Amino acid sequence: MYNGVEANLLPYFNGALLSSNRGGSKGVSVNFLDDGGAAPLMMNKPSNTTNSNQYLLLTHLYEYFGMLLQCSKQGSSAYPAYSGFGSMYEVHKFMNLEPNEVGYFITQVADAALSFGVAAEDLEPVGKAPNMLFGYRCAPPMTVIAQLQSICSSEECPVAPNSTCAGVVNGTEPMNATSTGTASATATATMSGSGSASSPTSTTVVVGSGARVVGMSLVAAFA
Repeated sequence: MYNGVEANLLPYFNGALLSSNRGGSKGVSVNFLDDGGAAPLMMNKPSNTTNSNQYLLLTHLYEYFGMLLQCSKQGSSAYPAYSGFGSMYEVHKFMNLEPNEVGYFITQVADAALSFGVAAEDLEPVGKAPNMLFGYRCAPPMTVIAQLQSICSSEECPVAPNSTCAGVVNGTEPMNATSTGTASATATATMSGSGSASSPTSTTVVVGSGARVVGMSLVAAFA
C-alpha cells in the first residue's frame, strides 16, 4: 500500500505484462525473476547464476543507485560502474507507471536502507533524488545521465515544472501476457533508437551492503 492505494509491482517483474522495452514499438514480456526469485536476495545474492535476466536487473540496479548517489567507491573492481541502458524513461516507457507505484518502490529502497542501519539523515538524498529524477512526467534530461530518466508516465503523474514532453509517448496500460503470441526477450537483448545507450553487459559484482539494500527493497516489492 502507498498513500492508501494498493501498489502491486510484481506483474512488471514476473513477465505477466507486456511492459518491457526491448527496442520495438510495443512492450514485451520478460521474466526478471527467472533465477531464484526472492530466495537468493534473502541470501544477499542477486540471483543463483550470472547469466539470467534477474542477475542483470539486480546488478544494474545496484550500479545505477551507486551512480545516482555518487558513491565514492564505484568504479572499483568490487563495485563496477553502471553498464545498463542510459535512459530509465526508455526502459520503463511501456509500463505506464503511476505516482503510487513509483512512490512505493522508492519508499521500499529507503526502508530497506534504514533496516540495514543507514542513518536517517543519510536517507534524505535517497528519497529526494529518486523522486526528483523519476516521479515527474515529462521531466527533462538530468545530470545523472544526459537522457530522459523519469519513469512516472501515466496521466496521473505530476508534470515537471520545467517539463518537456518532446520524445515522450502517451502512456497506455500494458496488456497481460499470454502463453501464445507473446513476444519474449533475453538478458542479452539490445535496444535501438536515440534514447538508448550501449547494450548492457554482464559483470561479476561483489555483493555488499548496498546490494543488500536494493535486493531487500525488491523482496518487499514482490510481497
